[in-house]
Amino acid sequence: MKSMTQTTEQRLQQLLRALPNERAVEVLDFAEFLVARKRSLADNVQAALQDSFGVWRDRDDLTGDSTAMVRSMREEWQDREARLGVR
Repeated sequence: MKSMTQTTEQRLQQLLRALPNERAVEVLDFAEFLVARKRSLADNVQAALQDSFGVWRDRDDLTGDSTAMVRSMREEWQDREARLGVR
């Protein structure tokens, strides 16, 4: 996380000092919520990416040059589109 600029941090400190303690606790709670939400989102994205990389993990027929395999799959897809008149 990038650090706050000096003026932002100073302004937050001024505002927190001006608030009653109960309100300052609410601000703290909200700030903690924002940090947790960001962390949770990052964790969810990371988990989804890891899951997607393992989609073909257990297939025995996917050996050899993956570039050639992808090229072949792309050509098959384009042929299918052409036959259906999509392309």
